Amino acid sequence: MDLLYAKRYNFAEMYNQYTYWDLDNDTLHSVNDLPQAMTMNEEKISKGRRHHVGCRLFCEESYMKQEPFSLAGWLYRLRTRWEDRRLGGISVDETKPTRFFAEGAEATQSSDYRCLDRIFKKHVPLTEKDVLLDVGCGEGRVLTYLYLHKAKCRLMGVELDPDVAATAQKRVASCPGIQIRCANILEAKDLIQQVTVYYLFNPFNGKIFSKFVGALEKEAPHPVRLVYLFDYYAAYLDGRPGWTKLAGETFQRKGGEEATYSIYQFDPQEK
Repeated sequence: MDLLYAKRYNFAEMYNQYTYWDLDNDTLHSVNDLPQAMTMNEEKISKGRRHHVGCRLFCEESYMKQEPFSLAGWLYRLRTRWEDRRLGGISVDETKPTRFFAEGAEATQSSDYRCLDRIFKKHVPLTEKDVLLDVGCGEGRVLTYLYLHKAKCRLMGVELDPDVAATAQKRVASCPGIQIRCANILEAKDLIQQVTVYYLFNPFNGKIFSKFVGALEKEAPHPVRLVYLFDYYAAYLDGRPGWTKLAGETFQRKGGEEATYSIYQFDPQEK
């Protein structure tokens, strides 16, 4: 694993066992407890920085600190259940470990509605000419959100896990035009050739992210935008030929933790 990718990806909790990256040899090792895993990478952890790895949020100063109650947080959870169920029928707010961790996939999580509001209302206008692909679409929250908010573009999702993809397909069954494909994005060249806007909520690790970028650069026939929520490997794109950062910010969600995102444009004519 390149050190650039490893900066924010130092330890993970998966299946009740803690693991940490050996940054020099690019291998995973198991240990019995999170503090030990953190000690293994102590010199690599940014002081006070919160990291998303595997299926939870950790901080070196407070490993699994519970969020204090807040009215804003409670109202958001109420909104989440309502928004999820009004179209898809079920809540998809639960984080689920992936069976494809060895292939570079991350846990299944649904994007925070507060982040979606900020990204799509502030920075990412969508038109009839756009084709949006949610890479690692999970159970389909982003697609149903955009459908409910009357996005004018074509909406598609690609998901590696067949069970998760099946759930997404059920949730969008009442949404004409939304397409879900169970596939590895690296093998779906026909999708890459259609898309004008990519949405990523940290669906895979740094190695797969770099392969995805390479496939996009090779196959994209026209300029595309990439929306990257919790942008752990975004630095890979900075200064890369053809890529321009359009926007990005870190903001405090009401009743929640900080969230960060970046929005890039890739123009194949400039690479």
